[in-house]
Amino acid sequence: MAKHILFIETGGTFACETKAAGVRDLGDHSVLDFAAVRSKVNGAGLKISVKRPFRVLSENMTLERLEEWLLFLKTVDFALYDGIVIAHGTDTLAYTVNLTAFALGKQDIPLVFIAADRPLLQEKSNGIVNFLAALDFMDAGETGVFALYRNEDHRILVHRGGRLRQMEDIYASFQSHRGVFFGELRQGRFLYHEHPLNLRFQKAALPYDGVSLRRGILRIFPYPGLQYSAFDLLGVTAVLLETYHSATFCTAGDTENLHCLLRSLPRDTPVFIVGGRSGEERYAAALPERENLYYVTDVASEAFYMKALLAFGDRETAAATAYLLENSIGEKVSS
Repeated sequence: MAKHILFIETGGTFACETKAAGVRDLGDHSVLDFAAVRSKVNGAGLKISVKRPFRVLSENMTLERLEEWLLFLKTVDFALYDGIVIAHGTDTLAYTVNLTAFALGKQDIPLVFIAADRPLLQEKSNGIVNFLAALDFMDAGETGVFALYRNEDHRILVHRGGRLRQMEDIYASFQSHRGVFFGELRQGRFLYHEHPLNLRFQKAALPYDGVSLRRGILRIFPYPGLQYSAFDLLGVTAVLLETYHSATFCTAGDTENLHCLLRSLPRDTPVFIVGGRSGEERYAAALPERENLYYVTDVASEAFYMKALLAFGDRETAAATAYLLENSIGEKVSS
Protein backbone atom coordinates (compact mmCIF):
# COMPACT_ATOMS: atom_id res chain seq x y z
CA MET A 1 0.00 0.00 0.00
CA ALA A 2 1.29 3.46 -0.89
CA LYS A 3 2.31 5.64 1.98
CA HIS A 4 -0.20 8.38 2.72
CA ILE A 5 1.46 11.65 3.77
CA LEU A 6 -0.41 14.69 5.02
CA PHE A 7 1.24 17.96 4.04
CA ILE A 8 0.17 20.94 6.17
CA GLU A 9 1.01 24.39 4.81
CA THR A 10 0.95 27.22 7.34
CA GLY A 11 2.84 29.90 5.39
CA GLY A 12 6.20 31.40 6.31
CA THR A 13 9.03 31.92 3.84
CA PHE A 14 8.09 28.49 2.49
CA ALA A 15 5.00 30.13 0.98
CA CYS A 16 6.58 33.45 0.03
CA GLU A 17 7.42 35.06 -3.29
CA THR A 18 9.72 38.01 -3.94
CA LYS A 19 7.18 40.53 -5.23
CA ALA A 20 9.49 43.53 -5.43
CA ALA A 21 13.20 44.16 -5.11
CA GLY A 22 14.12 42.75 -1.71
CA VAL A 23 10.49 42.49 -0.53
CA ARG A 24 8.86 39.14 0.24
CA ASP A 25 5.22 38.37 0.84
CA LEU A 26 2.93 35.36 0.86
CA GLY A 27 2.21 33.80 -2.53
CA ASP A 28 -0.10 31.00 -3.59
CA HIS A 29 2.30 28.35 -4.91
CA SER A 30 3.14 25.03 -3.23
CA VAL A 31 6.27 22.93 -3.00
CA LEU A 32 4.23 20.19 -4.68
CA ASP A 33 4.29 22.25 -7.89
CA PHE A 34 8.03 21.72 -8.38
CA ALA A 35 9.31 19.06 -10.79
CA ALA A 36 11.82 17.57 -8.33
CA VAL A 37 9.07 17.06 -5.77
CA ARG A 38 6.61 15.58 -8.27
CA SER A 39 9.33 13.17 -9.43
CA LYS A 40 10.06 12.08 -5.86
CA VAL A 41 6.38 11.64 -4.97
CA ASN A 42 5.57 9.70 -8.13
CA GLY A 43 8.72 7.58 -7.95
CA ALA A 44 8.03 6.57 -4.36
CA GLY A 45 4.34 6.01 -5.05
CA LEU A 46 3.31 8.41 -2.31
CA LYS A 47 -0.17 9.74 -1.76
CA ILE A 48 -0.05 13.37 -0.60
CA SER A 49 -3.02 15.12 0.97
CA VAL A 50 -2.83 18.86 1.64
CA LYS A 51 -4.40 21.01 4.35
CA ARG A 52 -4.01 24.76 4.87
CA PRO A 53 -5.35 25.71 8.31
CA PHE A 54 -4.00 29.24 7.77
CA ARG A 55 -1.24 31.05 5.90
CA VAL A 56 0.75 33.48 7.97
CA LEU A 57 4.26 34.83 8.24
CA SER A 58 5.58 33.12 11.33
CA GLU A 59 6.59 36.31 13.11
CA ASN A 60 2.82 36.80 13.42
CA MET A 61 2.30 33.52 15.27
CA THR A 62 0.35 35.01 18.16
CA LEU A 63 -1.10 33.03 21.06
CA GLU A 64 -4.48 33.27 19.34
CA ARG A 65 -2.95 31.71 16.23
CA LEU A 66 -1.28 28.98 18.28
CA GLU A 67 -4.65 28.19 19.85
CA GLU A 68 -6.06 27.97 16.33
CA TRP A 69 -3.24 25.55 15.52
CA LEU A 70 -4.10 23.36 18.52
CA LEU A 71 -7.75 23.38 17.53
CA PHE A 72 -6.81 22.34 13.99
CA LEU A 73 -4.69 19.45 15.28
CA LYS A 74 -7.74 18.08 17.06
CA THR A 75 -9.50 17.78 13.70
CA VAL A 76 -6.74 15.63 12.18
CA ASP A 77 -7.28 11.86 12.17
CA PHE A 78 -3.68 10.73 12.58
CA ALA A 79 -4.65 7.11 11.94
CA LEU A 80 -5.24 7.98 8.27
CA TYR A 81 -1.61 8.88 7.62
CA ASP A 82 1.82 7.28 7.67
CA GLY A 83 3.45 10.62 8.35
CA ILE A 84 2.82 14.35 8.44
CA VAL A 85 4.98 17.18 7.07
CA ILE A 86 4.31 20.72 8.29
CA ALA A 87 5.73 23.75 6.47
CA HIS A 88 6.28 26.66 8.87
CA GLY A 89 8.24 29.90 9.01
CA THR A 90 11.65 29.96 10.68
CA ASP A 91 11.03 32.87 13.06
CA THR A 92 8.79 31.01 15.50
CA LEU A 93 9.39 27.44 14.34
CA ALA A 94 10.98 26.35 17.63
CA TYR A 95 7.96 27.54 19.60
CA THR A 96 5.36 25.79 17.44
CA VAL A 97 7.39 22.57 17.26
CA ASN A 98 7.87 22.40 21.02
CA LEU A 99 4.25 23.34 21.71
CA THR A 100 3.04 20.63 19.33
CA ALA A 101 5.25 18.00 20.95
CA PHE A 102 3.84 18.73 24.41
CA ALA A 103 0.26 19.09 23.17
CA LEU A 104 0.15 15.83 21.22
CA GLY A 105 2.11 13.68 23.65
CA LYS A 106 3.34 10.34 22.37
CA GLN A 107 2.63 9.74 18.66
CA ASP A 108 2.84 6.58 16.56
CA ILE A 109 3.78 8.35 13.34
CA PRO A 110 6.39 11.01 12.49
CA LEU A 111 5.27 14.64 12.39
CA VAL A 112 8.05 16.63 10.77
CA PHE A 113 8.21 20.43 10.70
CA ILE A 114 10.24 22.01 7.91
CA ALA A 115 11.00 25.57 6.84
CA ALA A 116 12.86 27.48 4.13
CA ASP A 117 15.61 30.07 4.34
CA ARG A 118 14.50 31.72 1.07
CA PRO A 119 11.35 31.60 -1.07
CA LEU A 120 11.14 28.34 -3.00
CA LEU A 121 11.37 30.13 -6.35
CA GLN A 122 14.89 31.26 -5.49
CA GLU A 123 17.60 28.87 -6.63
CA LYS A 124 19.50 28.94 -3.32
CA SER A 125 16.44 28.14 -1.19
CA ASN A 126 16.74 25.05 1.03
CA GLY A 127 12.96 24.58 1.15
CA ILE A 128 12.69 21.89 -1.52
CA VAL A 129 15.70 20.06 -0.05
CA ASN A 130 14.05 20.10 3.37
CA PHE A 131 10.76 18.78 2.00
CA LEU A 132 12.43 15.93 0.12
CA ALA A 133 14.53 15.09 3.19
CA ALA A 134 11.36 14.98 5.30
CA LEU A 135 9.92 12.39 2.90
CA ASP A 136 13.12 10.35 3.22
CA PHE A 137 12.91 10.59 7.00
CA MET A 138 9.46 8.98 6.87
CA ASP A 139 11.17 5.71 5.92
CA ALA A 140 13.30 5.63 9.09
CA GLY A 141 10.53 4.36 11.37
CA GLU A 142 10.98 7.12 13.97
CA THR A 143 7.86 8.43 15.70
CA GLY A 144 6.97 11.67 17.41
CA VAL A 145 7.30 15.38 16.65
CA PHE A 146 10.46 16.58 14.91
CA ALA A 147 11.95 19.53 13.06
CA LEU A 148 14.18 18.97 10.03
CA TYR A 149 16.32 21.67 8.44
CA ARG A 150 19.41 22.04 6.26
CA ASN A 151 21.72 24.38 8.12
CA GLU A 152 24.20 26.81 6.61
CA ASP A 153 26.90 24.12 6.73
CA HIS A 154 24.59 22.02 4.49
CA ARG A 155 24.06 19.35 7.15
CA ILE A 156 20.41 18.29 7.31
CA LEU A 157 19.74 17.86 11.02
CA VAL A 158 16.70 16.38 12.72
CA HIS A 159 15.62 17.74 16.12
CA ARG A 160 13.25 16.17 18.63
CA GLY A 161 10.26 18.29 19.63
CA GLY A 162 10.75 19.57 23.18
CA ARG A 163 14.49 20.11 22.60
CA LEU A 164 14.57 22.61 19.73
CA ARG A 165 16.21 26.01 20.22
CA GLN A 166 15.33 29.14 18.30
CA MET A 167 17.44 30.10 15.29
CA GLU A 168 20.05 32.79 15.83
CA ASP A 169 19.76 35.98 13.81
CA ILE A 170 23.18 35.73 12.13
CA TYR A 171 23.84 31.99 11.77
CA ALA A 172 20.71 30.86 9.95
CA SER A 173 20.65 27.34 11.38
CA PHE A 174 18.75 25.33 13.98
CA GLN A 175 20.22 23.47 16.94
CA SER A 176 18.89 21.24 19.67
CA HIS A 177 19.43 22.03 23.34
CA ARG A 178 23.11 21.66 24.31
CA GLY A 179 23.88 20.91 20.69
CA VAL A 180 22.62 17.33 20.95
CA PHE A 181 20.49 16.92 17.81
CA PHE A 182 18.38 13.81 17.21
CA GLY A 183 20.01 12.71 13.96
CA GLU A 184 20.72 13.76 10.38
CA LEU A 185 19.96 12.88 6.78
CA ARG A 186 22.87 11.86 4.59
CA GLN A 187 22.25 10.97 0.97
CA GLY A 188 18.62 10.29 1.73
CA ARG A 189 19.32 8.03 4.71
CA PHE A 190 18.58 8.88 8.33
CA LEU A 191 21.39 8.39 10.84
CA TYR A 192 20.51 8.51 14.54
CA HIS A 193 22.92 10.58 16.63
CA GLU A 194 24.36 8.27 19.24
CA HIS A 195 24.84 10.37 22.37
CA PRO A 196 24.20 9.72 26.07
CA LEU A 197 21.95 12.81 26.23
CA ASN A 198 19.92 11.88 23.15
CA LEU A 199 16.58 10.22 23.78
CA ARG A 200 15.84 7.73 20.98
CA PHE A 201 12.31 6.81 22.01
CA GLN A 202 9.73 9.32 23.14
CA LYS A 203 8.29 9.07 26.63
CA ALA A 204 4.63 8.04 26.89
CA ALA A 205 3.14 11.46 27.60
CA LEU A 206 -0.61 12.10 27.45
CA PRO A 207 -2.02 14.62 24.96
CA TYR A 208 -3.29 18.03 26.03
CA ASP A 209 -7.08 18.01 26.31
CA GLY A 210 -7.75 21.72 25.81
CA VAL A 211 -6.83 24.38 23.28
CA SER A 212 -6.46 27.39 25.59
CA LEU A 213 -3.03 28.84 26.29
CA ARG A 214 -2.46 30.84 29.43
CA ARG A 215 -1.81 34.55 29.17
CA GLY A 216 0.16 36.15 31.95
CA ILE A 217 3.32 34.02 31.68
CA LEU A 218 6.09 36.60 32.07
CA ARG A 219 9.41 35.61 30.48
CA ILE A 220 12.44 37.70 31.48
CA PHE A 221 15.95 37.65 30.00
CA PRO A 222 18.95 39.04 31.91
CA TYR A 223 21.08 41.89 30.63
CA PRO A 224 23.05 44.72 32.30
CA GLY A 225 20.63 47.49 33.12
CA LEU A 226 17.52 45.32 33.35
CA GLN A 227 14.96 47.20 35.45
CA TYR A 228 12.62 44.78 37.18
CA SER A 229 10.57 47.73 38.42
CA ALA A 230 9.52 48.44 34.81
CA PHE A 231 7.37 45.30 34.59
CA ASP A 232 3.64 45.53 35.07
CA LEU A 233 2.97 42.54 37.32
CA LEU A 234 -0.81 42.85 37.26
CA GLY A 235 -2.27 39.59 36.00
CA VAL A 236 1.03 37.72 35.99
CA THR A 237 0.39 34.00 36.50
CA ALA A 238 4.00 32.82 36.61
CA VAL A 239 7.48 34.17 35.92
CA LEU A 240 10.08 32.35 33.85
CA LEU A 241 13.41 33.93 34.65
CA GLU A 242 16.15 33.11 32.15
CA THR A 243 19.74 33.16 33.42
CA TYR A 244 23.16 33.92 32.03
CA HIS A 245 25.10 30.90 30.75
CA SER A 246 26.53 30.18 34.21
CA ALA A 247 23.00 30.05 35.70
CA THR A 248 23.37 33.51 37.24
CA PHE A 249 21.44 36.78 37.26
CA CYS A 250 21.99 40.17 38.82
CA THR A 251 21.76 40.36 42.62
CA ALA A 252 23.40 43.77 43.00
CA GLY A 253 22.07 47.31 42.93
CA ASP A 254 18.42 48.11 43.48
CA THR A 255 16.02 47.79 40.54
CA GLU A 256 18.45 45.50 38.67
CA ASN A 257 18.48 43.11 41.63
CA LEU A 258 16.28 40.04 41.22
CA HIS A 259 15.00 40.58 44.77
CA CYS A 260 13.29 43.74 43.51
CA LEU A 261 11.06 41.50 41.38
CA LEU A 262 10.59 38.86 44.06
CA ARG A 263 9.48 41.47 46.60
CA SER A 264 6.94 42.87 44.15
CA LEU A 265 5.25 39.57 43.31
CA PRO A 266 2.54 37.97 45.42
CA ARG A 267 4.01 35.11 47.43
CA ASP A 268 1.82 32.55 45.68
CA THR A 269 3.06 33.50 42.18
CA PRO A 270 5.48 30.77 41.06
CA VAL A 271 8.89 31.82 39.77
CA PHE A 272 10.91 29.40 37.63
CA ILE A 273 14.61 30.09 37.21
CA VAL A 274 15.49 28.48 33.88
CA GLY A 275 19.12 27.83 33.04
CA GLY A 276 22.23 25.86 33.87
CA ARG A 277 22.93 22.17 34.11
CA SER A 278 21.92 19.80 36.85
CA GLY A 279 24.63 18.67 39.24
CA GLU A 280 26.82 21.71 38.62
CA GLU A 281 27.90 24.12 41.32
CA ARG A 282 26.01 27.40 41.56
CA TYR A 283 27.22 30.78 42.67
CA ALA A 284 26.02 31.68 46.15
CA ALA A 285 24.49 34.96 44.97
CA ALA A 286 22.30 33.05 42.49
CA LEU A 287 20.47 31.06 45.14
CA PRO A 288 17.65 33.26 46.45
CA GLU A 289 15.17 31.70 48.83
CA ARG A 290 11.45 32.23 48.41
CA GLU A 291 8.23 30.29 48.52
CA ASN A 292 7.18 28.99 45.12
CA LEU A 293 10.62 29.47 43.58
CA TYR A 294 11.97 26.61 41.47
CA TYR A 295 15.21 25.91 39.62
CA VAL A 296 14.82 24.29 36.21
CA THR A 297 17.95 22.89 34.55
CA ASP A 298 18.85 20.97 31.39
CA VAL A 299 15.92 22.24 29.33
CA ALA A 300 15.53 24.49 26.29
CA SER A 301 13.96 27.72 27.50
CA GLU A 302 11.76 27.95 24.38
CA ALA A 303 10.34 24.51 25.20
CA PHE A 304 9.80 25.37 28.86
CA TYR A 305 7.87 28.50 27.89
CA MET A 306 5.56 26.54 25.58
CA LYS A 307 5.09 23.94 28.29
CA ALA A 308 4.12 26.71 30.74
CA LEU A 309 1.48 28.06 28.36
CA LEU A 310 -0.10 24.60 28.32
CA ALA A 311 0.48 23.88 32.01
CA PHE A 312 -1.40 26.90 33.27
CA GLY A 313 -4.00 26.72 30.48
CA ASP A 314 -6.33 24.35 32.32
CA ARG A 315 -4.62 23.53 35.62
CA GLU A 316 -4.55 25.10 39.04
CA THR A 317 -1.19 26.51 40.13
CA ALA A 318 -0.07 23.46 42.12
CA ALA A 319 -0.91 21.00 39.35
CA ALA A 320 0.63 23.26 36.70
CA THR A 321 3.84 23.56 38.70
CA ALA A 322 4.07 19.79 39.16
CA TYR A 323 3.61 19.28 35.42
CA LEU A 324 6.26 21.86 34.59
CA LEU A 325 8.85 20.25 36.86
CA GLU A 326 8.20 16.78 35.39
CA ASN A 327 10.34 15.50 32.50
CA SER A 328 7.21 14.69 30.53
CA ILE A 329 8.33 14.00 26.95
CA GLY A 330 12.11 13.91 27.28
CA GLU A 331 12.57 17.67 27.09
CA LYS A 332 15.16 17.60 29.85
CA VAL A 333 18.50 16.06 28.93
CA SER A 334 18.87 14.66 32.44
CA SER A 335 16.59 11.88 33.62
